[in-house]
Amino acid sequence: MDQPPDKGPQELVDAARGGDGAAFCELVRRHQRRIYALALRMGGEDALAQDVVQDTFLAAWRALPGFRGDSAFETWIYRIAIHESRRALRRRRPVADVDLEEVLPKFAPNGHFVAGMESWAVDGDRAVQGRQLADAIAEALPRLPERYREAFVLRDVEDLSMQEMSEVLDLTVPAVKTRIHRARLMVRALLAERFGDGGGGGGAVPQPDPAAALQSDAGPGTRTGSSRRSG
Repeated sequence: MDQPPDKGPQELVDAARGGDGAAFCELVRRHQRRIYALALRMGGEDALAQDVVQDTFLAAWRALPGFRGDSAFETWIYRIAIHESRRALRRRRPVADVDLEEVLPKFAPNGHFVAGMESWAVDGDRAVQGRQLADAIAEALPRLPERYREAFVLRDVEDLSMQEMSEVLDLTVPAVKTRIHRARLMVRALLAERFGDGGGGGGAVPQPDPAAALQSDAGPGTRTGSSRRSG
C-alpha cells in the first residue's frame, strides 16, 4: 500500500520496520539527498558518494527491524552513512593527511605565543569570494584525517547539534567539541596555505567564515544555517 507523502516520520519508520517497502522508499526519498551530500563532502567524488548512499540505505533496510528508536531515525541513518563512508574511503587510495601539529598555534618554552596560522583573504567581490572559498574548502576536506573531516562536515555543513554528533560518532560531547575545534584549525590552515596573505595591494578583506561558505554551496537537501543547533 502506497504511503501518502505527508505521513509523519515516526509513522513511516514504524511501517517500514514492519516490512512496508513503500514506507521505506518514502524515508529514502526524504533523506537520500542529505546522505549524498554528506558522502560527497566526506569523499569528494560523485561515484563514491553514490555508492555510499546505496550501501547506507541497503544497510538501513537490513537493520531496520532491530531499530529500537533510542535515537531519531535521522541520527541513526547518519551513523550508518558515516560507517559506510569510512568503508568506502578505506577501499580507495589514501590521500595525504594534514598534520595536526603543523596547524596548531606555536608557543615558546616560556609560554609566549610564537606563531599561529597565517591570515588569508580573497580578492574580488563577495559572491566570487564565496565561490572561491567553497571550492577551496571542498578541495581541503579530503586532506583532513577522517575523524576531523567527519567532525567538520557533521557540524559545520550538516549542522548537527553536539548531542547528535555525540550519538552519531559514539563520542562524549567534550570529545566532540575538541574534535570540531581541531578540524576547524586544520581547515583554516589549509585555506591559509592556498590563499596566503591575500594580495592585489588593496589590503586584506575581512576573513569569511569557512563553514558558512561551504553551507551556502551545499546544494538542495542539505542543512544550512544554525536553526537546528541546540549546543
